[in-house]
Amino acid sequence: MSGQQINHNTDCTIPWCDTTCAQPDEHLGTPVYTPATMSLIGTDFDSTGAIFPIVGVGLCWDRTRDPNRPPSIVVHLSGRNLDAEVELRYDEALTLSSALDTMICALEHGEVW
Repeated sequence: MSGQQINHNTDCTIPWCDTTCAQPDEHLGTPVYTPATMSLIGTDFDSTGAIFPIVGVGLCWDRTRDPNRPPSIVVHLSGRNLDAEVELRYDEALTLSSALDTMICALEHGEVW
């Protein structure tokens, strides 16, 4: 945690880091987004035709607040009047992943209707 700045494209040793932030102790991976077209808040389009809301997941390792903090999985919800982000520990992400797998399996096998 120093005051120096770096170019994450050329100077960062974290393979998944592609942030444009110049802070050497803040690492972000580009999130993967998908539309949430079944959302109860309804869907909308922005001026470019992108659909909202969207849900994204990515990696974050921000040691600017705590040098011993482990990397986390970030879940980001974005929409017209919606912008929420949560960071999950590895075990929390595994719990969510397992629940998603169970629900997806139920949908695939017609167990929900």
